[in-house]
Amino acid sequence: MECNFDENDLIWSFHKLKNLVYKKLQKGLQKYGITITQWTIMNYIYKNPGINQKKISDMLKKDRGEISRNLNKLGNLEIIEKKISYHDKREYLIYLTNEGEKILLKTCCLVKELNKDLEKGFKKEEIKKYQEFINKIIINVKNTEK
Repeated sequence: MECNFDENDLIWSFHKLKNLVYKKLQKGLQKYGITITQWTIMNYIYKNPGINQKKISDMLKKDRGEISRNLNKLGNLEIIEKKISYHDKREYLIYLTNEGEKILLKTCCLVKELNKDLEKGFKKEEIKKYQEFINKIIINVKNTEK
């Protein structure tokens, strides 16, 4: 069996793109002492106040241990707060603090700027086609998980 991959194969293109984007995004988030995963968690909490750890884990497709460690770090930074659920005393509901919301709003500007940089030189219809292309690939990947 041969293992000949061309650097123009989709897997390599995605890998290069992901690394470049993550590197640039992480550099901007470092100023706030958070990682990309933590920023993503903050975003989910902002859009879903009172979300629990299991739902965050399911949304991000990451194990609960990793989510728990990141939530603890965000808690230590006073970016999130956990409140015991009225319905189930074993469950914690998670909210952004005022400081967490401020950080998220500042970092959203950074993400929007990066997105603008990524879109430079493309027409709107090209971006739309790209999004359709990516959505098809996502479906293909999900179908291989079955």
